[in-house]
Amino acid sequence: MNKKIILTIFFNTFKWSPDRLTEPWIQNRLNLFFKYTLPSLKAQTFQDFITYVYCDVESMDIIEKQLAMREPLPDNIHFLDTNTIKERIKSDIQGYDLLYLVRIDSDNMYQKDYLETIYEYTPKPETEALITQYGYMFDDITKKLVPYYMESPSFYTFIYNVDDFSKNIRYKVPGGHAYVISTLKCELIPGQNYLISVHDDNVKFKSWRLNNLKEVTNPTEVFHEFGVEEL
Repeated sequence: MNKKIILTIFFNTFKWSPDRLTEPWIQNRLNLFFKYTLPSLKAQTFQDFITYVYCDVESMDIIEKQLAMREPLPDNIHFLDTNTIKERIKSDIQGYDLLYLVRIDSDNMYQKDYLETIYEYTPKPETEALITQYGYMFDDITKKLVPYYMESPSFYTFIYNVDDFSKNIRYKVPGGHAYVISTLKCELIPGQNYLISVHDDNVKFKSWRLNNLKEVTNPTEVFHEFGVEEL
């Protein structure tokens, strides 16, 4: 069955920060995206994917202004408002059997071969989601890198039959990513496949999470595996 891989990144559509529509907040988050997430996406060994970055429509002028001041984005990465993305995806999946919706945040990374891994992987017919539980966490302030484990992290992939998705059938996971593994039929993808960056503007992850965790002694080598050449 032929698959379409689409990455979804929610940039400032969730109301976690009262500053999410302001230019300083947007500028800082774009800095993180260009520092971490973009190199990781550009380094993927499998490039036949599309990335949609969900933006609040009220902030599109600021986002477009800020993007115009930076290096051009690859043709498969788009910052758009939610309604536009919905229409784009409807068009993108035409002619495919399966849709893989891959979740990542705008300041995090995937291992360089992760998209190739899930593309080549053959899940059971009943599987609804793929989860990778092992990765790393990096403190952008102290430069400390540690191995990290989450039972049900935000690094998951929803698998949809294209016909079902076109009929607006969606998986419902009350409570968010922490409940994906207990709500849906999941398979686990082995390997340390994600890297979470911890920084001043991070809402969900703070530096204390790295306390008492053994520090990686070769952080530069690990970052190379994620497509980032400089810390």
